Amino acid sequence: MTIRRYTDETDGGVATAERPRVSENVSDEATVRRQESGGGSLMRGLVRAMLVLPLAYALVVVQMFLGLRLAFQIAGANPNNDVVDAAYEVGDPLAEPFQGIIANRTVDSGVLEQVNPGLFEPANAIAMAVYLTIGALVIGLILALTRSSSGGRTAGVVTTRSSERAAYEH
Repeated sequence: MTIRRYTDETDGGVATAERPRVSENVSDEATVRRQESGGGSLMRGLVRAMLVLPLAYALVVVQMFLGLRLAFQIAGANPNNDVVDAAYEVGDPLAEPFQGIIANRTVDSGVLEQVNPGLFEPANAIAMAVYLTIGALVIGLILALTRSSSGGRTAGVVTTRSSERAAYEH
């Protein structure tokens, strides 16, 4: 097995690709292109970072408060506790638009003398699903709008095609 080295020195750039050869009788075609990055890629990266990261963090915080609220309600947590009260205070306005879609249900943990029976409030789960879907769509849209154009060149792309394979492809 031998190694062939292809070099393209056009436009002052040198690109090299190595590839093992199976047979000396096979001739190969090699295409080597060089990328020159534009100044727009830095700006796209900044726009992505300034828009996507805060949205992603906000989405995580919303999901966290709604998840805590759901878990505390199912567990029958004491609403007089400061942490539980904070989760309820922040989560209530987030789940409010989804109240009444599905009826609430009490959750029995199997403990006979349970003081606070748990409550499953479907509005929490629905709110979590809706906010996650909307957040993912908005983030996906921003990423799609700020991606690099398809007309740009790709760095270090080397394509080789065996003459024998080319004959089978046509």
